[in-house]
Amino acid sequence: MKSGKWNVFITTAVLSVFLFAGAAPAADRAEVLKRTADKLTALYGEKDFRDMMEGVELFKKAGLSYQPSLVYPLEGIIECKDKTQLQTLLGIYLFDLNYAMVFGKTKEAAATNAVVVDIVKRLKLDEKVKPQILSADDLKRIAEKPNDPAGREIFIKYMMSNMRGLVTAAQSDPEVLESAVNAVMGATFMSLYVASELGLASGSGEKLVTLFNEQSSRMKKAQQIIESLLEDPGLAEFAKSSMRAKNLEHYLGVVMAKKGNMDESDLKKILSRTRPYWQEFSEKCK
Repeated sequence: MKSGKWNVFITTAVLSVFLFAGAAPAADRAEVLKRTADKLTALYGEKDFRDMMEGVELFKKAGLSYQPSLVYPLEGIIECKDKTQLQTLLGIYLFDLNYAMVFGKTKEAAATNAVVVDIVKRLKLDEKVKPQILSADDLKRIAEKPNDPAGREIFIKYMMSNMRGLVTAAQSDPEVLESAVNAVMGATFMSLYVASELGLASGSGEKLVTLFNEQSSRMKKAQQIIESLLEDPGLAEFAKSSMRAKNLEHYLGVVMAKKGNMDESDLKKILSRTRPYWQEFSEKCK
């Protein structure tokens, strides 16, 4: 890339929209898109982005570690995937990017970001959203010192800029929403999967309560978007029947029932659904 810069499609900026589907009249569709975008603006403001960044840092604060075996392979995955799979993988790799940055894995963060850029281009989101550019130096600075307030401000600046671009595009482009819903579910799944695998390996219990309550908070935001879609007749059937919505309801139910104090059986319940999902999307191209 020119001038040593990476096109970063910031993680939490893309993790915030749900799919527009159905055959509603054009006027109704425009209203639904605008209403959904307004909902996103209310749910994902600057404070929310700051909270999300702190949420990823909870992996480290809980005494968990960076495990390369849990993140997705960087080669031989995206070349053979269809549009829906790429949209989901966008969210998965965006989580992996944040996960690497929080633990100071500069090399892994840069390599993962390159895959994110590739997916964004394959989906042509770079043409529709016009994401801002984060320099390689800034990416390295943030990854090497994830707790540095100055680096955090740089990250928030780019997240907010890309979020505004995403919301603007989503107001009139259902494909942007389609990309985002699959990305948000991919990232939600990946975050919960990694937390559950690490929790199971390290021993569940009170040390994970804050981490899983934060996971619950993220899922509740996603659920609010689903509830918003249920208000529209053209979207209600999708929201009710969507496997994504059903999985979200299942995950949220398990975590909320224990108020974040997950035991081994709870983590295994979540992993019984997330492990097959991980394997499906990590299958290498032949």
